[in-house]
Amino acid sequence: TYDFEVAVAKYFNGVQDGQIPLEFLFSGNVFYRGADGMLQTCRLSWEKEAAYQFPVRVWREMMDHYFPDTAWIRFGKAQFDRLYAYRCTHSLLSWDDAIDALLRSAEPER
Repeated sequence: TYDFEVAVAKYFNGVQDGQIPLEFLFSGNVFYRGADGMLQTCRLSWEKEAAYQFPVRVWREMMDHYFPDTAWIRFGKAQFDRLYAYRCTHSLLSWDDAIDALLRSAEPER
């Protein structure tokens, strides 16, 4: 997620370069094809884990690929409803247009 309310997204966004240490904890069942081609299963204990150094570059490239030139912000339902009403009332085509109009109206006159 790129939702800035999520701590991981904040952390990923704050790391400029290098790697992000991840630790995966496993438990449950694993299904796999056995040597005879038949479906097999085995249980993973609660103690199974794996560490990985995730290149922050990969995360940034993924965000840029799927969400180019964008950032996400979460609104409360009441604020979203007000913003949506403002957008409709002013016949604005996009959310960017609505935010730009509100920001322009808040700027001091020059």
